[in-house]
Amino acid sequence: MKSLIGDKKFYRMVLIVCIPIVIQNGFTNLASLLDNIMIGQLGTLSMSGVSISNQLFQVFNVSVFGAMSGAGIFLAQFYGRGNRDGVHNCFRIKMLLGILISILAICIFKVLGPSLISLYLNDNPTDSLTTLNFGKQYMDVMLIGLIPFELDTCGIGEEKDLSEYDLIFLGGGADKEQISLIPDLLSRKENIKKAMDEKSFVLLICGGYQLFGQYYIAANNEKISGLQFYDYYTDTGKAGSRCIGNVVIDANLDGLKTRIVGFENHGGQTLNVTHPLGKVVKGCGNSFNAGYEGFYDGKILGTYLHGPLLPKNPEVADFVISKALQKRNPDFKYSDLKPLEDKFEKMAREAVFKKLEI
Repeated sequence: MKSLIGDKKFYRMVLIVCIPIVIQNGFTNLASLLDNIMIGQLGTLSMSGVSISNQLFQVFNVSVFGAMSGAGIFLAQFYGRGNRDGVHNCFRIKMLLGILISILAICIFKVLGPSLISLYLNDNPTDSLTTLNFGKQYMDVMLIGLIPFELDTCGIGEEKDLSEYDLIFLGGGADKEQISLIPDLLSRKENIKKAMDEKSFVLLICGGYQLFGQYYIAANNEKISGLQFYDYYTDTGKAGSRCIGNVVIDANLDGLKTRIVGFENHGGQTLNVTHPLGKVVKGCGNSFNAGYEGFYDGKILGTYLHGPLLPKNPEVADFVISKALQKRNPDFKYSDLKPLEDKFEKMAREAVFKKLEI
């Protein structure tokens, strides 16, 4: 019987694959539901217009899901065989398919949107026109989210000139995964330095922040060489101790004084930091009782703050954008960015401040 239905390991693997897909689709459908609930407060006609537009966007979602799933099957096979080139090629194909489908959808909805919405309308002319206008307005807003932006990844062994990019991001991970990419990262040292010298801005989170220093000591006490761009280094916490919890720091980003909130979870204790990102108000920071968190020198912004850094700190997000834009537009200033509504971001920050009694 066991040979027919499989063992626990098999079902565990299936759940690991299935649950993220279920969650993703759940969020997609939840977003549409919340749109209908909020718009419904404006009246039946407005809700009808939004519902019709969402039906049309559902066709787009199904098309993207089908294209991504097809390429994903091959990607999984290549991954199972340990074929990195195959995985990289499949990932590129998935990105290209997503961009092409998005461009096609934008063109169709922009040109034929009103006609497609009208196919659902058969009420009296006045109500139909009102519903059509609501549906078209909602569709125009939603189309903004379909506009592809230029995002590129760099896998192990890929040839890339990083100096061509305005913004470079390096995150972190578990020691095992980080150690596997160290040789490739070190081989790019000169190219990364060239990118920094040519004003590409670098955003580093956790492990990425550590790797720009002299070295870091892994949990198994193995010493891992960093890129050695800066004098700081990272030791490991004693007896497996970690810095975990909400963090609040006061930072000065080129004259922009801002309070940054986030969540830290790191065993590494980063020491000898000469240009900290900010002074700790609550939490640990670079190490236990360090008093300061992160690193910033105008070229890179390194921090242990996850939780997440940019959505909870709109001023930091705008600052990173402005630094990236300055590579090709040296005269661009932070103040040149058009202000956006930060209501929900501010609510998230206030919730952290309230919890920490700040």
